[in-house]
Amino acid sequence: ESDIYPPAVVSISDIHGYLTEAQSALLTLSDHATLPPVVTTDGDGTLHWAEENYILVFNGDLIDRGPANDAVLEMVSRLAREAPRGRVRVTLGNHEHILTSPDEFPFHGWYSTQVTDRHRQRFLQWIQAGYVVAAYRGRNVTYAHAGSPEPYT
Repeated sequence: ESDIYPPAVVSISDIHGYLTEAQSALLTLSDHATLPPVVTTDGDGTLHWAEENYILVFNGDLIDRGPANDAVLEMVSRLAREAPRGRVRVTLGNHEHILTSPDEFPFHGWYSTQVTDRHRQRFLQWIQAGYVVAAYRGRNVTYAHAGSPEPYT
């Protein structure tokens, strides 16, 4: 991280299990010659952290609706492992909330209500470890998946 230039924030939300579309969105900066990429691809098309001066925010609703929920979670997990700690951040969306408490929500047939207890436990461990948060304060704003009339603490 440069002392002169703080990391730029790149935010993406509502992926909803659509891996191809998420990959396309994350590769968009590489289309601009004046901006370094957030991610790179290997020979198999897998995305990897580009070692650039960014904070990448996945702002909720990674899952449900689309066909590639497990692959989206794996992509986010891989990017978080490859990036310096704190450079990939995940805020909890309502669909991740459903994943943590499926008995409270009658959305049968959704990915978030059909995962195994092992997958659910792994996601809860991500939350406990601080990789997934309800909100966090950025430089001038608070990032959260949904607004609140009350301040976040």
